[in-house]
Amino acid sequence: MPWPALQTALDGHGSAAAALDAGDYYAAFVLAREEGEAELEAVALLMCGWVEKALGDLERLPVQHAATRSYMEFGRWCLSDEDLASHKTRLLLIAGTHTERGIPDAPAGPFEIQSLILARDQKAPTALEIIDQSALPDAIILFDVYGPRVPEGIFDLGVPVIFWTYDFDFHIPSQYEDLARADIILCASVGERYPLQRIYPGRVATFPAHDIYTDPARFSGSSGARNIDLVHTGISFSPMMRGKAQFLFEQAIQDDETLDIRLVQGYLDIDDYRDLIGRARKIAVVDRLTGGLPTRAMDAACAGGAILSPAGVGAHELLRLAGVNIGEADAAPDSEAAERNLRQIFPPSPEREFRFLKFCLFQSAFLKDNIRFTDQQPAPNLPIQVRSEHTSACRAAVSLIHSFVAKPLDDGIRMQLAKLIEAAAEYETSVPLNFNLARYLWAIDDKPAAIRLFERLCQTEAEGRFDPALDDIRIHLLPVPVELTPYEVYFGALAHDLADGEAAAPRARRVIAASAHCFMGLDHLQEERWQAGIKSLDQALTLCPDHFPAARLRARALFAADQPPEIVLDAVYAAVRLYAPHLTGLLPIAATCHQTLDDDAGALALVKSWCYFASRVRWLNPEEHPIPDETWNAVTPYLDRLPGGLAAKIPALQQDGGGVIKS
Repeated sequence: MPWPALQTALDGHGSAAAALDAGDYYAAFVLAREEGEAELEAVALLMCGWVEKALGDLERLPVQHAATRSYMEFGRWCLSDEDLASHKTRLLLIAGTHTERGIPDAPAGPFEIQSLILARDQKAPTALEIIDQSALPDAIILFDVYGPRVPEGIFDLGVPVIFWTYDFDFHIPSQYEDLARADIILCASVGERYPLQRIYPGRVATFPAHDIYTDPARFSGSSGARNIDLVHTGISFSPMMRGKAQFLFEQAIQDDETLDIRLVQGYLDIDDYRDLIGRARKIAVVDRLTGGLPTRAMDAACAGGAILSPAGVGAHELLRLAGVNIGEADAAPDSEAAERNLRQIFPPSPEREFRFLKFCLFQSAFLKDNIRFTDQQPAPNLPIQVRSEHTSACRAAVSLIHSFVAKPLDDGIRMQLAKLIEAAAEYETSVPLNFNLARYLWAIDDKPAAIRLFERLCQTEAEGRFDPALDDIRIHLLPVPVELTPYEVYFGALAHDLADGEAAAPRARRVIAASAHCFMGLDHLQEERWQAGIKSLDQALTLCPDHFPAARLRARALFAADQPPEIVLDAVYAAVRLYAPHLTGLLPIAATCHQTLDDDAGALALVKSWCYFASRVRWLNPEEHPIPDETWNAVTPYLDRLPGGLAAKIPALQQDGGGVIKS
């Protein structure tokens, strides 16, 4: 289950009214239904995006709360082209190329819009260069852009600065300084809002139905055309989203050769994607964080298939109310009613974009006019971490390492890094600096120097210098399949620490130290010092039980050290429970151990599961998941004992190199 669980967030509010005041609208919707508060349920539904139904419900109810009338006024504004103010609302909208769909591509209606779209590495002009100081905007809205793409000076204009953010936990070090100064932060889910509000001082609100990554929702397909049992595309199997990978793996290994299950790791062309989900009986939707509507959920709902998700993750109560089929492929909901409802929740452009802009302005009005259902006031502002010389040194190292990855043969970059390593003695106990520089030294094959820094790190990790909200450790020196730093685990730990007020970030520190032990363990294994390697990997897993790279290496080390087969098997299955795609590389070891134990049935069952997985998953980039010859060799003796339909797929899959077979 993701952290935080939905119930944790609900308990944090205590009532639907409190959740509404906090801006946690799907949580408010769930709580209002539990409390039987029809008025508050309708208000929450309005703020979740289903404006038409919410207004209709409120107009039929006796309104008891004064705040409700402000929400109703907002709802009517959402359905109107008229501006409620006496002048057009001036907005400055800033987006990246990945979020430019958030800017309306149409006449601005009630708004006077100035927009700026910036490439990933493009530095924004200053506020003085782009804003008329005699006609300041009423609000500045930034769509998932941070750092150099935030114009210098926008926080000093005295106007509301509003950020729409995605995947905040993976980007805390690069977003922190901007989000810490934001007046309002908007996100999509309960699970995002819970830590964001505990990390940053501004107001954090959710808009579950907003999406700016894809084309407007399309409605396609009919139940008669649905001949594929289960579909998932996009990020299906990634170490950055292990919860999704584990859920999809369980679907992939269902022991029924008649099931047509198609899981795609990668993004299809839009037409192929729409065609595929339009033919699916069930569409798998797995979000990292609870209580929201990821893009895939919106697309799946509009495509008309049943949504299959882990329990307690998505905003299922909202979708069920709209008539969406959650998990029951044989159910027959009123498809016309569901489509009508979904067109209201996910309106086409430019209405979608205009509603979001109005939502932003309502959040600003909420703060200005103190629109509340309760007397509860926001918590006092949180202390903010500020940049230091140590921060600058750490960022210089990360920047140089990124440059090295882009140009590994550039002697100038290597010389600058060498000087930085010498200068790093000033920060001898720096956790991020030692960790990042050690991994760079490992990458250039200076293992002795790398090990010295890893050892120093492990001796000082608990008390060493570390500014967790500002110091980044994400560098890409190793290919994804053999990466030894579990970034998903690290950033989850970091968000948990900061949300809990743990300024020293003990969980995040342990993940870093565990990763250092993992590197040292691999060094031992490469020199065939099996017992020393196993000891280092055990230390890694003691510090961080979810350290799946260490678990994978430990299984291999135990096998190489001729440990008893039952012990090796326990390690293999433990590694696969942490990250299921590890089974591809560990299958030969596991099959050998089962054979040594005269457990032919166990070997056959494992091979069959892997063959289902391999035949039902398509890797658009097979290099993300190479299949070793040893794995094919382990499978071959069992082919004639597999179900006929499954066995027939394996030779073609092997010939294509694995992961690229097409139906």
